[in-house]
Amino acid sequence: SGGGRTLLVLGEAGVGKSFLVEQFLRDVPPLSVPTALQKAERAGDAPLSVLRRCLSGWLDDLEEKRGDEAMSRIYSGLVDVAERLPASAAPLLPPALRAEVELDTSAGELERNEFHEMVATLFWRFAELAGGAILVVDDLQWLDETARRILRRVTARLDSLPLLLIGISRTEEERDTSSGSLSVEAHS
Repeated sequence: SGGGRTLLVLGEAGVGKSFLVEQFLRDVPPLSVPTALQKAERAGDAPLSVLRRCLSGWLDDLEEKRGDEAMSRIYSGLVDVAERLPASAAPLLPPALRAEVELDTSAGELERNEFHEMVATLFWRFAELAGGAILVVDDLQWLDETARRILRRVTARLDSLPLLLIGISRTEEERDTSSGSLSVEAHS
């Protein structure tokens, strides 16, 4: 536990950024913390789908590494946060978590910043409950703007969270698109 970190791996297409990060994850001592590596798609990704896949990946990895007792405790903590989300947020939740949550269909829509904060809280809460987590998002330059804003919020609390956030991005895409980077500050 302790402070988290952000690592941004930048380079031109095909230079081996993804391979480098995958090799790093393979070479570090066996990790008991859940790890999720997801790739944003240039076209076809529904908004927030990368974040949903990240949460699903964390839950799957955690179940494999720690078993049912840890899963029960973490699901309970995540359900508490997820039930405060509006029903329109259901597609963000991994299917296993969605099955446990009763979203309030009578609740109105949240203001955008409040929604971003609540979704970021799911990531914060997961890292806290799991005692640490690693999140890798490949091809950040193609991440939808809502997911990008939520990840910016996640990084805002890294100083107090046991979370390593690794972003992988193409440099030439960033030059062409003003919203192409995560624009995170380094956290020590």
